[in-house]
Amino acid sequence: MHARKWRCAVERADLTELHYICHMNNLPSILANGILSHRHAQRHHPTRIANEDVQGRRARTTVPGGRPLHDYVNLYLNARNPMLYRVTDGGNDVEHLCVLSVSTQVLDHDDVVLTDGNAASGPTAFRSVSSGLAAIERQRVFAQNWNHADPLEKREHRRVMCAEILVPRSVDAAMISGVYVASDRIAASVSASVANVRAIVKESLFFR
Repeated sequence: MHARKWRCAVERADLTELHYICHMNNLPSILANGILSHRHAQRHHPTRIANEDVQGRRARTTVPGGRPLHDYVNLYLNARNPMLYRVTDGGNDVEHLCVLSVSTQVLDHDDVVLTDGNAASGPTAFRSVSSGLAAIERQRVFAQNWNHADPLEKREHRRVMCAEILVPRSVDAAMISGVYVASDRIAASVSASVANVRAIVKESLFFR
């Protein structure tokens, strides 16, 4: 019954941008070198924000017919998701985080894979762009929250809201059109430290 209630597929026209969550410390490197996959970024010694247990699961995951998951850049359809909620402590710790706005043109790159939920979650399916968008439930992935009285429904909604776009190796810095932050003060700090990118205040994205 729940699946029928939610069923309404994402269409390409629904996507005006994609999102990448990162630590502020990594912005200069990203704007110089592009967004790199977990494995390729290691030589730049990035500041990490991801849970180590989750990264352990991702390290053991291989994209069907492709590379290890850590060889892909992971973008989100919607960064206002359980991942961002966790790393910001529910919107209480936003000083060190930003969300990059990435052009949807990356969906046209070769070997891009879409997931219908968190890529490290067992039930998640990996698909091509054309079939992947049709399998993602629009109302769920763009919902304002994932709370449900039914704990199984809540767990499933958490998974779906973390639907990912997996791009092999890297995303060119030219694909980044802006940096979302949680306050005017953070935006001023970003503008003072990096050039050629817009700092955009969007409190709601950070659960504020």
